[in-house]
Amino acid sequence: MTQNNLQELKGYWNPAYSCFTFGKVDLVPTIEEYTTLLRCPKI
Repeated sequence: MTQNNLQELKGYWNPAYSCFTFGKVDLVPTIEEYTTLLRCPKI
């Protein structure tokens, strides 16, 4: 994932609900999806 992709995702982040909002759809990534998105080793 590039810096531009992260900046674009940041625009969809809804801090009030701690999720991504696309239109009227709220998406909450799982721990596995967060580790993949952020390229972090699994805990």
